Amino acid sequence: ALAYLGDIVGVREYFFGLADDVPGIQVVDDRTIQLTIDSPKPYFLAKLTYPTAFVVDREQVESNRNWTRRPNGTGPYKLTEWRLGERIVLEANENYHLGAPALKEAVYLLAGGSALTRWENDELDVAPISVNDVERARDPGSDLGPFYSTWPQFSISYLAFNLEQPP
Repeated sequence: ALAYLGDIVGVREYFFGLADDVPGIQVVDDRTIQLTIDSPKPYFLAKLTYPTAFVVDREQVESNRNWTRRPNGTGPYKLTEWRLGERIVLEANENYHLGAPALKEAVYLLAGGSALTRWENDELDVAPISVNDVERARDPGSDLGPFYSTWPQFSISYLAFNLEQPP
């Protein structure tokens, strides 16, 4: 948490037990909080997109130790079913502030098995492919060819090497 929220004035002191509150977090009204950071940081808003920074309902958190199994929120979908290790079902939130989403339900299958095999069996609408299937998918004449698509992804990938340890 400190890595994501430590830029907020007073978070470090609170984290280490040196303060009872965090002056850099102020509740303005029922729908607004104000954060003050220790210096200008262009990356700070991106840090707020991580779950560590999510604002949660205090009453819900304090009411049940398993509060994360019954999430509430204001997003485009509502959690209607969660079977650990099996599936998650989301239903369109008709009260979403930008209007109800076009897709009325989304089902995430969490059980094992190859995503591509499940797609081929019409169990999935979308599936990633492994590096082993790229050549087959890119071949327009293959059974996957007509369905294969790519798109840009905003991400960073890297390899890190331990230079202190010999190969």
